[in-house]
Amino acid sequence: MKFISKEYLLYYLQTTFVGVFVLVLLAYNVDATEKTYLNNGMYSKNVYGVQIENPKEMQGIEQSTSLDVMDIPVSKDFMIYKYLIEEGDEIVRAVYGTNDVFKLSSYLKEGRFFNTDDYKNKTLTAVVGSDVLPETWIENGKRYYGYNKQKYEVIGIFKETGRSLDFATYLNLCRVLQDESNYGTYYVDAVSEDVVTDVIDNLTKKQTEDYQAEKIPYSPVTSYGLSPMENTLFIFAVLAGGFHMILTSIFLITRQRYTVAIQKLCGMTYKDILLKYGKRMTAIFVLSFASIMLCINLMKTFWRNFFALEKLMTVHYAIMAGIMFMISVLIVICIANLTKRVDISAVLKGR
Repeated sequence: MKFISKEYLLYYLQTTFVGVFVLVLLAYNVDATEKTYLNNGMYSKNVYGVQIENPKEMQGIEQSTSLDVMDIPVSKDFMIYKYLIEEGDEIVRAVYGTNDVFKLSSYLKEGRFFNTDDYKNKTLTAVVGSDVLPETWIENGKRYYGYNKQKYEVIGIFKETGRSLDFATYLNLCRVLQDESNYGTYYVDAVSEDVVTDVIDNLTKKQTEDYQAEKIPYSPVTSYGLSPMENTLFIFAVLAGGFHMILTSIFLITRQRYTVAIQKLCGMTYKDILLKYGKRMTAIFVLSFASIMLCINLMKTFWRNFFALEKLMTVHYAIMAGIMFMISVLIVICIANLTKRVDISAVLKGR
């Protein structure tokens, strides 16, 4: 078949190889970031703290200022954690989030994470790690965790990770603030450092005689993300893959110069050539992507633990497919544009 010429076969093989290569790199990067997040106490690199004190309460005077985390006027998503117990293999935190910013729900093996209704209704709810289960009990078909003389219903259980998440307990912060004082240590986390700063500023700006707040840094347990050398290697590997695809695409386009000249001589229009090569590149795109998925699934089956490919999600494959499709479209447009620039007589003379 003329369709399967060597330049198309080469392009198919190169696309498949580079696609698998980039996805393996991406899986490694996601896995390293996830492990760092868990090793860093379930905090991102943007986390910052605030110490809230109530001098009157510490002197035995009832407090008149209450903290309502749901009233913080910051438009972007963030999470707030209040330290309750942080000793050895026991972590108990109260949490509030405008959203599940760091996808803690993805670590669940059972149940769900907190939602807006839990915070709004100040429900007695908890999400616990796998090692915390012996401290819970079942009553009337529901599992409970006890804290501060209250029974918190366990609505979610984290899967085993081999890290501190296994012995962590998260309580509904909006409920905890109903039952005990608001002073203590809080940590604010978000995808953006600016969002964290805005939330901290909102917590610290309303200083009064019975509400004092001071910014405190978080001491990271580990360095966040890839090491400088690993990060450099990762960037250069991705750039190498991209450069490789650029060269392959240029080779494919230039190889069509003679063919396009003949097709133009035979009366094919710009639209005809656009349609013809559009069909070819679509077929190659579909075949390459299917081959990439096949390779990834085979690698998951035979080298599951080595490549950490289980960390890849649907969005990663969608982005890969989108990039491949965009490259295919650009190649078709560039080939079709040869009809406007090609000198038929010169090409036929081999110039």
